[in-house]
Amino acid sequence: MQIDEQIRLLKHAMNQFNISTEVPGCGMTIDQILVYIPQLTARKQKFEGLASRLPRQRKVDYGRRATNNIEYEYANYDVEKVREDLAALSDELAKTQTAGNDFNAMRSLQGIRYVFFIYYFLYIIAAG
Repeated sequence: MQIDEQIRLLKHAMNQFNISTEVPGCGMTIDQILVYIPQLTARKQKFEGLASRLPRQRKVDYGRRATNNIEYEYANYDVEKVREDLAALSDELAKTQTAGNDFNAMRSLQGIRYVFFIYYFLYIIAAG
């Protein structure tokens, strides 16, 4: 058996495991969590930028139009509400990451048997 075929079989087995194994406490499979965590992270980064603004802040204009007029920019959203949403989003992200980490820790204890099974399976195929 060629190495490319062994790699395909191993990756297929890992994908099957990821799409069929639900992470306890999340109600999602591993592959769903692997998509969900980056989505939450991107949303959190956006909310952090929005939450860091003041409801009213002085407009700074570097460059062409230097004037003596003081101008202000006003947020067109409730900054406090964004901060509350950011806290809830951070909690959800932490909960999801913790569930994934706990599952990985549990799986790594069982993983030795799983990896042994995969290599044994590939050995049987290669020998056959």
